[in-house]
Amino acid sequence: MNLAEGFDWIRRSVGVVPPIDRGVGDAGEEPSWQPFPSNALLSQAVDHACRIINREIGLGEGPEVISISVGVQTVSPYVMSLGNVPLMARGSVTTVRRVWWENELLRSTTLYKETQQRRNYIDEAVGTPVDYAVEDYKLYIMPAPSAAGTLKLMVGAAVLGPKGLRDGFHGLPSAYETVPLSIASAMVAGILASDAEMIARKPNLDAMAAAELDSLREWAAFKDEAGPGGFEFDAYHRPTASGRMR
Repeated sequence: MNLAEGFDWIRRSVGVVPPIDRGVGDAGEEPSWQPFPSNALLSQAVDHACRIINREIGLGEGPEVISISVGVQTVSPYVMSLGNVPLMARGSVTTVRRVWWENELLRSTTLYKETQQRRNYIDEAVGTPVDYAVEDYKLYIMPAPSAAGTLKLMVGAAVLGPKGLRDGFHGLPSAYETVPLSIASAMVAGILASDAEMIARKPNLDAMAAAELDSLREWAAFKDEAGPGGFEFDAYHRPTASGRMR
């Protein structure tokens, strides 16, 4: 779900009909018949909701350096899913800020850039790693190491809100994208609390936000119990306390 769709979701929750529901606009547009809450206010509410989530489930945006042992490789590049990073007892790696191989800092690049420079990074010989790239939630080390060694990553793990109307949430499984939206809806309802209809809606919105946050805490506890790589998470369903998906 991107931010524009999230704005429409929040508006529906607080009883405001978004333009797209009337067939007169695109996702995320402010309704001319009811401009409040504005997109600017909704964006602030979503960002604040993400900060609440990070605090409640113990995530932060600060960097952490972790070490990963890598064996001898025979094919380049070395590819690792960021979902398998040991930090991932809870949350998601949202940034890779630095990468070292045997304490030597690797150069940051992109697969597109390497392709444009005619580098055949897929079939190049293994050797001493020089570059790294992050794409599709995977870390690429180029070339793959020809000897066993230690990879160090400086990463950040947090739930980050969208940075534009077409951007989505980062570090949050898709099954839980409604959690920050529910929290944001309750915040908006509090701002509009002078409205009689909103006064009637707010208790239900508060209860929904609390239940959604509890479900995210349950997910965090389940991740902690399973440990890094302890289970394969289905992003479209939520784990129950017993580990079953609902």
